[in-house]
Amino acid sequence: MSRFRDRLAQLSARRRAAMSDTVTYSRGVESVDLLATVGATRMEENTQDGFAVRVIMKDYIITAADLILGEELTLPAVGDTIAETLGTKVYTYEVQEIGQERCYRTCDPDGRTLRVHVKQLTVEDAE
Repeated sequence: MSRFRDRLAQLSARRRAAMSDTVTYSRGVESVDLLATVGATRMEENTQDGFAVRVIMKDYIITAADLILGEELTLPAVGDTIAETLGTKVYTYEVQEIGQERCYRTCDPDGRTLRVHVKQLTVEDAE
């Protein structure tokens, strides 16, 4: 099992190095810049009329140990925000629950990597 965890750690390090960008994670006045990889969660819900509604939610995949706010290691919470600069725009997203699922889920057995569910709040010009 140790070999499996070693491989997961290697894959996580490669993801961070090759597929991540710096974002700003905030809760109130506390914030931290960390590396995040953009992901997506797909879910399907049936309406009362019997129609299937497919939803694709944007996610950020982060390393749990990087989420330090106010000098304390923490976990994502509903209402936190993530800001990402793309070109000349700053996109701000709010952390939210998805269906009956909490606002994040672990991506590995040890909880080293987290998938944080978000919805877009604003788009503004970068300074």
